[in-house]
Amino acid sequence: MTPYLEWVEAEVSFGDQKILESLSLSVQAGEFISILGPSGCGKSTLLKVAAQLQPLSAGHYHCAAQEQGFVFQEHTLLPWLNAQENVELPMILRGEIAEKISEQSQRLLAMVGLEGKEKSYPDQLSGGMRMRVSLARALALSPALLLLDEPSGALDEMTRNQLNDTLVNLHQTLHFTALHVTHSVHEAAYLADRIFILGGHPAKIIKELRNPLPRPRRADMRDSLEYHHFTVECARALRLS
Repeated sequence: MTPYLEWVEAEVSFGDQKILESLSLSVQAGEFISILGPSGCGKSTLLKVAAQLQPLSAGHYHCAAQEQGFVFQEHTLLPWLNAQENVELPMILRGEIAEKISEQSQRLLAMVGLEGKEKSYPDQLSGGMRMRVSLARALALSPALLLLDEPSGALDEMTRNQLNDTLVNLHQTLHFTALHVTHSVHEAAYLADRIFILGGHPAKIIKELRNPLPRPRRADMRDSLEYHHFTVECARALRLS
């Protein structure tokens, strides 16, 4: 089967500093992939290559997705626009018809749990709510590929878990392919079909872990022995990276 995303012997250098080296990775359509590694190991660089925001210094990258959505570490919402207007902005720039724009933005805000918050401005929303608006905006153009750069990194544990429950439901409903960067083994174990450990200087794929947890994922799965065992396996692999 032809990979949906593929890196072959990929390298990224900034001047004399090599960030990624001999990195090979393939992703099938519909998969949820988490890239796990310590801070500063090159995870975000890999995601920028996936978004075609960062060129390779050597090697090859292929992406079959025609439309991509990107959720950054910060919410990057425009403070002078309310939640619905922030979600609508990509559709307005695309030139979609007004009726479709309004219908789609309200539907997505409801899907991320923000029904009734459409007219709230970013400074009236909690950090978790702002990330949900950012997620809805990334999905506004119905992307086949969703790129997630530690969107829950600044959130407390309860809010992070709630956001991840929303991500699980969105993936199950919308069937996008996801490439997700995180430093949390618990988050990766809950979200991903496969986890790739990134490590070394320069960084490369150290290990691939296939997630044994069945789908659909539910919040009570975090209490299961199987989930605990898999997070321990992920943590062990991360320590060796």
